[in-house]
Amino acid sequence: MKYEKVEKEIKVMDEQLISNFHYHPEIVSCQVNEQELTGQLSDGRKMSIPLDWFIKWGFKNIRPEQLTKYEIWEGGHIVFFPKINQPLHVRTFTDGLEARCCC
Repeated sequence: MKYEKVEKEIKVMDEQLISNFHYHPEIVSCQVNEQELTGQLSDGRKMSIPLDWFIKWGFKNIRPEQLTKYEIWEGGHIVFFPKINQPLHVRTFTDGLEARCCC
């Protein structure tokens, strides 16, 4: 019992240390087609997310035209899609569907 608090503090410090050294490129732009959303990243990579993932997030009947308008937030770490009121963190592009929301 007395070590639980220390273990929690160490875990928080470990997560902070990892996040401080974990680099994420910025989202520069996005393109969408019938199958996927592609983000152009500042390090030159293009990373794609299948539109089917939006269904897993609870968006039924997502259409590509709903993703054509977007805003880049937080210095390129978040892209926001106003037509579906949904932000996506760059980690969703780089780390996948189960990525934590932020660094």
